[in-house]
Amino acid sequence: MDQLKSDVYLIKNSLRTMTNRHETRKKQAQEKEELLKRRFTTNQETRINLGFDADLEMNDKLRRSSNMLDQMIAQGANVFEDLQKQKFNLMNINKQFHYLTKTLGISDTTIRLIDKRVREDKKLFVVGVICCLIFMFCFYYWWQYC
Repeated sequence: MDQLKSDVYLIKNSLRTMTNRHETRKKQAQEKEELLKRRFTTNQETRINLGFDADLEMNDKLRRSSNMLDQMIAQGANVFEDLQKQKFNLMNINKQFHYLTKTLGISDTTIRLIDKRVREDKKLFVVGVICCLIFMFCFYYWWQYC
């Protein structure tokens, strides 16, 4: 009796393994058929949604902003160089002006008086602009609220 029970148990196990093998072969055949029937397209038409797409977009944006900052720094450096060139040009013009005045016989006191007059004119201009702005603000305030 025990012998028969063990034989039945072995037959059932072998039947299970054979059915499992049969099912796996059947699944493999179906997958093979599906792959053969499937039409593949170019990569542009199919898009795989990855979990880190937002990170890739953020990386692209950061790279673009970094490039823009580099361009702005380069542009600022160019502007600074141009300002330095203009400074040297103005210094040369000032030297030539002083040389010209000396050749014409204008004294240093006259040149100092002219420079002093120019500084006073600048101060007068700044005071006038400030007074004009205060007047415009008062007029605007009166116009809106009175």
